[in-house]
Amino acid sequence: MEVGPGIPRRCPCGAATVVLTSKTKDNPGRQFYRCGVVFGENHVFKWADDAVLEEIEALAVK
Repeated sequence: MEVGPGIPRRCPCGAATVVLTSKTKDNPGRQFYRCGVVFGENHVFKWADDAVLEEIEALAVK
């Protein structure tokens, strides 16, 4: 699910997000945010490095 810019604090379902670490072959060790309750199409998933970069870019604009 597409979420707004920056670090997602809550999923649209209302659950808090959690930070997890990928163990896949393509992205080993890469951290990501996802819904703390359900993993799926209608719930948050966002790479942590993308989220942090968006936060930094937003600060640079201010």
